[in-house]
Amino acid sequence: MLSRWAISVFFFFLLGCGNSDGDRVISSGPVAVTVTSTTEYEEDRRTVTLPIVDAATNSSLTDGKNGSPSDPCLSSEVGHGYTNGEISSGGNTYAFELYRPFTHNKEAVPLVTNWHGLGSNGPQQMAFSGYAELAEEEGFVVVAPTGIVGSNTLNQTNWAIKKFAGRDDVQMAADLIDLVATMVCIDLDRVYATGMSNGGYFSSLLACRLNERIAAIFSVAAVMFPDDCQASRAMGVGAIHGTDDVVVPFGGGGVSVLGQDPLFELVMPEQMKKFANEFECQFTREKPVGRETRLTVYSSCKDGVEVRFWAVEGGGHTWPGSPFAKAVEDRLGYSTDDFDATREGYQFMSWYSLSR
Repeated sequence: MLSRWAISVFFFFLLGCGNSDGDRVISSGPVAVTVTSTTEYEEDRRTVTLPIVDAATNSSLTDGKNGSPSDPCLSSEVGHGYTNGEISSGGNTYAFELYRPFTHNKEAVPLVTNWHGLGSNGPQQMAFSGYAELAEEEGFVVVAPTGIVGSNTLNQTNWAIKKFAGRDDVQMAADLIDLVATMVCIDLDRVYATGMSNGGYFSSLLACRLNERIAAIFSVAAVMFPDDCQASRAMGVGAIHGTDDVVVPFGGGGVSVLGQDPLFELVMPEQMKKFANEFECQFTREKPVGRETRLTVYSSCKDGVEVRFWAVEGGGHTWPGSPFAKAVEDRLGYSTDDFDATREGYQFMSWYSLSR
């Protein structure tokens, strides 16, 4: 039997824009989910029913089995391992994959929201980023949602960077955090966002639009500072980008292998400088990281945060540290061994909490 990682990579490599329904259980009433209960990702699943969550009030309509969802540390509604489910927000339905480590008992642990790139989906993002494996090692929960088709002229799953009629993915992100908090015990002061490409843009958007809920972000292969950013607090912002990225150009220019778009006019280092200016950072220093990567650190920022940008010389449109990135270097460009975007990205985010 192919491993779960190999299956996800196979479909991502050949189909790219496909969305896998996997083992989702669709329910017209309470949210129905399917739970994986093995560490080897084999198929050993059961179905449970979760409390209905009213996205308008962010409150549960039913009590949990052993305690109310307002105090989720009394119980977890899902088992350890993988959980596939759905959430409705703003009239749209989004699938998601959640991983709860087998080491987790009842204590409140961090939550990482993991956002995929254009045409991908949550399970694929979970697989090639390796975040479930790190979650097991470090003891946090990770959720990887799947976008929907329909923003602007895109015909692939995506995250809407701008608001469109009938669609608000930032609100969905807030609703997803609320839903996960009813499913498993998480520390709402330590919620983080990371993502690849379109998911990297979206993660950095959340730094402005949802920074009262998210403690820090780490963007991979795309970052943006919205012109109308009105961050209510300073927060840790990290990003990594390859200088030879042909999908999201490092130096802007407006043209990508995907075509022309205003997003591709953004100069990646300049976007990070804008975050540093927004957070009133006082000092800048640079240092090499390995043979090919240079780190720029903006420090002495408001509230003690830092803004960090890793530039990979000759790097492509990749997730450094992922075996998948190495497997598709001929298509997406060089992936450095200097940096692990999962392990080191989480390490950066984990320095921060909403109370810090």
